[in-house]
Amino acid sequence: MVLTLTAPGIPMLFQGQEFIEDEYFQDTEGLDWEKEEKHKGIENLIRDIIKLRTGETEGSKGLRSQHIEISHNNHETKILAYTRFDGNDLTEPVLVVLNFSNKDYGIGLNENEPCELRVNASSKIYDKDFSELPVDSVEVVKESTDAKNWTGKINIPAYGGLIFTKS
Repeated sequence: MVLTLTAPGIPMLFQGQEFIEDEYFQDTEGLDWEKEEKHKGIENLIRDIIKLRTGETEGSKGLRSQHIEISHNNHETKILAYTRFDGNDLTEPVLVVLNFSNKDYGIGLNENEPCELRVNASSKIYDKDFSELPVDSVEVVKESTDAKNWTGKINIPAYGGLIFTKS
């Protein structure tokens, strides 16, 4: 969901996806609304990302543009990081880091990359069974990674998604 809602273009959420509806679509069957209450935290996660994307939460103008720069793509570790930015106004870029593996993970950064954690999709505020791994803002050190002069040291939980903006 983090990838879908932070990628360029118009995201599509299928009915019930925001509360983990996992049945096959049948127009003769209604949604299982009990899942909405059971997975209320996931619904809150989707709401928080949509607020960033629409600008209701400030500092995320980059999510409303079509520009994207893939800053880290490691097939072995299954880590993907990209920056969304407005080509005409570079003041509010958004860094998205996704972990598609079961291992915790630094990534290379540009000098002024966004570093304030706005959404941790693996946080216990969204589901009590999510990760205990503490996730803070990015620690930026002058060390080369991904052919960039700076390294962002990030705790990213397994199967996690993090969204950072400028402070």
